[in-house]
Amino acid sequence: MVDIYDRINSGEFKAKTEILPYPTEPSVLKKPASQLTDVEIASLLAVKYKYEEDKVARKASQEAYYKEEGERLGRFWEALAEDFGVDPSDPFVQTMNGLAWERGHSGGLGDVVSAFDDLMPLYKLYKNKRGADE
Repeated sequence: MVDIYDRINSGEFKAKTEILPYPTEPSVLKKPASQLTDVEIASLLAVKYKYEEDKVARKASQEAYYKEEGERLGRFWEALAEDFGVDPSDPFVQTMNGLAWERGHSGGLGDVVSAFDDLMPLYKLYKNKRGADE
């Protein structure tokens, strides 16, 4: 069985899509009209269209990245639940996910797994208490 750390290290949960950088506004679009040369005036429309296309492409890349990010994190949480043998739809597990994310995500997914592991004793107490109440 491949554990969650091996899956993280293999890049399974790494984003493949990149967000394009913000396009730089061409200087010709910032110049006062009275200072434009004939060559700049002739190129103005094409420069403006290219700049607008670049902004649209950047926005599209950002949307694609966030869509993939949601999908990959969904796969990560499913794999984490599977690895720890917990039900990902359990509200207590979802709370643990949030706490583990807050505690570990700045260090990467491996730190999220470690934070989740640290919370497992609470889950065991919760399960024992639920079992006794039922």
